Amino acid sequence: MKFFEKTIASKEIYNGRILNLKVDEVELPDGGTSFRELVDHKQGVGILPVRGNRIIFVRQFRKAIEKVILEIPAGLVEVGEDPKEAAVRELQEEIGLKPLDLHFLGEMWPSPGFTNEVTRRPPDRYP
Repeated sequence: MKFFEKTIASKEIYNGRILNLKVDEVELPDGGTSFRELVDHKQGVGILPVRGNRIIFVRQFRKAIEKVILEIPAGLVEVGEDPKEAAVRELQEEIGLKPLDLHFLGEMWPSPGFTNEVTRRPPDRYP
């Protein structure tokens, strides 16, 4: 069975600073059709800061869940900004530290069922 959905039509519902919302009509692998409500999210970076043998987290209030939770420092890449500069900026803003070096750990898609949001760092090392 092929696991692919072909987009037949796409309608933008909302265009915002952080995300866009759209509804796509898709052709399913069995030939049927369906609709997908999707979030088009701007690029972000996440940093896993390690000091000694400890990982540093930040406490953040998140309105969507009405809770304060522990997270790694993270944020959006601004238009025209290099992702590595964004990583350094976010780390300084959120925990007040400048990294000695950065290492690529991978990419994370938090909810790929409805959003293309991905948190990443470029795959190179630099001071």
